Amino acid sequence: MVETGYLLAGKLSRIPLFTYNFISGVTLTEDRTIKDFDISWYITDAIGKCDLESILTKFYAPSKSPWYETQLYIPDSSYSDAHIAYVQRLMASGKDYSDNLTSNALRKLPNSGLTIQTHPLTMVETGYLLRAERILNRLGFTVTAPIQVTDTLPKNALGMAQNDTIYLSSSAFSHGVKSLAQTILEEHIHLKTNFADQTRQLQDEFLRTIFTVAEHILGEPLE
Repeated sequence: MVETGYLLAGKLSRIPLFTYNFISGVTLTEDRTIKDFDISWYITDAIGKCDLESILTKFYAPSKSPWYETQLYIPDSSYSDAHIAYVQRLMASGKDYSDNLTSNALRKLPNSGLTIQTHPLTMVETGYLLRAERILNRLGFTVTAPIQVTDTLPKNALGMAQNDTIYLSSSAFSHGVKSLAQTILEEHIHLKTNFADQTRQLQDEFLRTIFTVAEHILGEPLE
């Protein structure tokens, strides 16, 4: 991976920030391009495993440019130790960063690497939380993990599950009760399964959850 240029053998929806030279075998389509899904997987895997600070600095730098990489989500399993160490230094520095810093990266930090500063719920937040919990209870979900509110999550993250606790961003309460309930349910599933975001395991769990809710509503098994 280099810092300037363009990407060959692929159709991209946006201009890439970097040039990628894949040295492992890739599968091409009939028109000699890489499938869209394969491109995104190869790129996110390359960035996750990257240990060059110059590359990571550009990747996490605040930018208004709609680079191709800004729409990708790096899987939990792709992060190298050097990448996580860079994220740890970035969080400790207090510098601004792009939306590329996601909760997946934060979950990989050592327990000492991320200090989540929580604050008491306001009366409004308490009311929203109670209503969201009632929605989940009606759907058959009992969330027993403690829920805390913080302003120290990445700016594009509404919630994060860590240390058997659900952390909600203050901004999660500005999207309505339904969205808040969705965020709590997602983090509840993270804690229950330990599956990372945007993985096949998490997708399968969400699908199972949908059918479990349907059975709860219908009052009979879907068999």
